Amino acid sequence: MGSKAVRSKRLSGWVSAAYDGIAARCELVKLARFSLFAVLLGAVIMIVPQGREVSYAIGERTATMVWFFVAVTLLAVHAWFWARRALDHVYPRAAPTRDADDAPPVVPAGPRWRARWVDHLPRVLGASAFLVAVASVWHSVRQNDRSAGPLLLLLALCAVFYALVSARRSIGRMIPYKAGEDMALVKLIIYCLWPVQVAVLTLWSSIAANRMGETLGAGAVLFAVLASAAALGGAITCFFISRRLPAPVVTLALGALVLAALWGKDHAVELDDAPSGKRMSLDDAARLWRDQVPSDPGHPRPLIVVATAGGGIRATQWTVAVLTALEARIPNFSRDLFAISGVSGGGVGGVAYIADLTEELPGCPDVGATTRSCRERRVAAALAADHLAANLAAGLFLEAGGRIDRGRALEMSWERSWSRALGVESSPEHQRGLERRFARLWHDWLDTRCWLPLVMINSTLQETGQRVITSPVDVTDRLNDAEDFLAMVGERDLRLSTAAHNGARFTYISPAGGFVPAGSDRLLHVIDGGYFENFGAQTAREVLDRVWPIVRGGNYNVRPVVIQIVSDPDMPLARSPRPRSGPDGRAPRRMPLNEVWAPVIGFWNTRSAHGSLASEELWHWVQSHTDCEPGDRYGSCGYYVFDMPDGSIKPPLGWLLSRRSEAAIADMLSAKQHAFRIEALCRELTGRAGPCWTTAPAEGVPPAGEAARRCMSRREEASMASLHR
Repeated sequence: MGSKAVRSKRLSGWVSAAYDGIAARCELVKLARFSLFAVLLGAVIMIVPQGREVSYAIGERTATMVWFFVAVTLLAVHAWFWARRALDHVYPRAAPTRDADDAPPVVPAGPRWRARWVDHLPRVLGASAFLVAVASVWHSVRQNDRSAGPLLLLLALCAVFYALVSARRSIGRMIPYKAGEDMALVKLIIYCLWPVQVAVLTLWSSIAANRMGETLGAGAVLFAVLASAAALGGAITCFFISRRLPAPVVTLALGALVLAALWGKDHAVELDDAPSGKRMSLDDAARLWRDQVPSDPGHPRPLIVVATAGGGIRATQWTVAVLTALEARIPNFSRDLFAISGVSGGGVGGVAYIADLTEELPGCPDVGATTRSCRERRVAAALAADHLAANLAAGLFLEAGGRIDRGRALEMSWERSWSRALGVESSPEHQRGLERRFARLWHDWLDTRCWLPLVMINSTLQETGQRVITSPVDVTDRLNDAEDFLAMVGERDLRLSTAAHNGARFTYISPAGGFVPAGSDRLLHVIDGGYFENFGAQTAREVLDRVWPIVRGGNYNVRPVVIQIVSDPDMPLARSPRPRSGPDGRAPRRMPLNEVWAPVIGFWNTRSAHGSLASEELWHWVQSHTDCEPGDRYGSCGYYVFDMPDGSIKPPLGWLLSRRSEAAIADMLSAKQHAFRIEALCRELTGRAGPCWTTAPAEGVPPAGEAARRCMSRREEASMASLHR
């Protein structure tokens, strides 16, 4: 019994000592918490899919990599310095005097481990910033087939940094008196560095966020923000500690966020001051589409409607790849295309497709595979840019004092990328690219009786949860429980980029867009259309339901064709209509902390389920209005799905794609499943019995945009004639 009591007492002593040791070490780490937070946050961000894509993009330009190195060095210096200052305030160490060169510095009283932690913790935090960057650059070097020189240089910088901060006292004794004593010169430099750094970055992002993002790149902007956060948090911590006051840094940070939310910007949707003019109704647009081509009793004309899902720049690139490939290879595709219902990045891709279709542009960029048409390569190049960097730069320090918010910065990034890649420039008198006015573009085309496929951008009204449709034609009271955005704002027009952004405002990357409806003083907000339904399928079905009786008027021979574009590689839409896992004899897998995650997972999956249900209803609508038996459920009989096939590369959700992911998206249409579906679609649209589609644009086939080109000539002639009159 006595031995048991001794063992129990000894175990209790070990547990108590372990607890005291952990608590004491946590107190040390707490003093350096902002340095630790900045480094860990950088590591976490680089691990997530969008962060890995940022890593891949770092090595694509030498200038981007240089600025990334500078930002990492700033983070390392601030993480080390402010952790060192905070620890020295609580555990002061005497600097060696010049009369006692060989005397060791005075260490804080307490256990020996504490002296080692006080010495090495700040150094490790500073070096860890370089190690996070090493992992990022390693990914970039590996994916871009670059030499290992940048990686070795970063490792060398890490080693030099650790050696310098470890030997700083010895170095300080070599500097003239006063300047080198206790590294006073280093303190002075860093004390001046961090406010200057914060001021310069904030001013730059406020004045020219897009130029800042293009110059630095997303990786450098991200690490510059982390360095500024480490410096600001460390300075506030040292201020309170030096006055022997508790340091409520987290409370102050949360308070700043609350104040910014209360008095921050409204992130208004930018609208023109003057009304855009009377828009054509959806019913009249259907009649115009029908009247473009006489009815052919021998072959029904396809009424094509596209529903394209969200997914950031991944969805944008995939939508553009599919639409431009079909247009380049299938005659009269754009003539028979009635509408594109887009959500988030899919809507951006739809707008980009129309922007290219309606503008005479110079030659093609020399990029991409040789099997891709001029248009495919041209539009893909116009969207290939680091759009995330401008967004981050504009959001730097809560958009403090900036002339534009991060939402407008994203729109400008699309506009600038388009203009730079295609060599077009806009002016107030002659707008080009994505800076053209949305409703005015369709008004000018449809007013001359020229057909231009409609683009319907699906948003969600934050205050009610309803759909809000940004449409070039009036859809008021024509879609179920949906609002027409232009009608709500009194028919005021907006840029193509702004219209596309209305459906791509996924918080917190893009802010909710504020607007005041005409005749009201209440501020409302549009948010990402994916909150309601991420496929655009419900709007596509309701549009078909509305226009079907109109286009069939007078016994017009027509049949519905739906093209659904899905950019999520893990989305089961195109693999099985109702994916279920049957019993396999294994025990069900439990979700850790299910009580915590249940609401989040439930809301997220409900959003996807809404889209799957809408897609299922769309499929049934098509089958009920055709007279054929479907073979391939998702590639025949008027219903065609283009999803991203499974592969080694899965492009992430976000606003930055590396060249590696862009090339992978361009090659996905060559997958076997899509080759079969494009062949079947081509035969259905053209009525051909033999082989219809090849991997390259067919020789002798007129471009599908030829009708659009003729309409452009007619509009220009009419405009010149009116000027002469």
